[in-house]
Amino acid sequence: MKHRLAFASVALASTLALGGCAFLTPNWNALHPTAKPTPSKPTSSATPTLTATNPAKLASVDVMVLSATADDTGIDIVAQASNISEDGGTCTLIVSQAATKKILQAKSEANVTDTQCFPFHLPLTGFASGVATFTVSYVSPTSTGNSSVGQVVIP
Repeated sequence: MKHRLAFASVALASTLALGGCAFLTPNWNALHPTAKPTPSKPTSSATPTLTATNPAKLASVDVMVLSATADDTGIDIVAQASNISEDGGTCTLIVSQAATKKILQAKSEANVTDTQCFPFHLPLTGFASGVATFTVSYVSPTSTGNSSVGQVVIP
C-alpha cells in the first residue's frame, strides 16, 4: 500500500509540474492561435508606403565608478552599469581638463548582477598636473546611463 501511495504521489506531482509548463510558454499564441489569419488579395494599384516607427525606449541604468586613479603612466578608471547584466554594451569615458578633452570607449560584459565595463587606461599625454573631471556612460541596445561627474588628481 505504501508503494502505491508513493507512486501515486510522484505521478500526481509530475503531472502537475509538467502540465504547468504549458502555461509558462513565452509565446502562447504562437502555439495556440485563437483565430486563423485570412489571406488578402493584393491589388495592382496598391503601392507600399513606409511609415516611421518610434525607436524602443531604452531602460535607464545607474553607472557607478568603482575606482579612479592617476599615476605617472596614466588615468585608470573602473566602472559598471548597476542592476543590469547583459553583454553587447559600450562604455565611454570622457576626461576633461581646461581645454583638453579625451574620449575613450571600452566594451562591457555581463557579471552576475551588473555589467562591467572593461577597465579604462588613458595616457597622460595632453594633460597637466592637477585636477581633471570625468564621466562614464553606458549604452546598449536595451539600456543607457551616465555616472555622476568625478574628479581625479593627475600627478
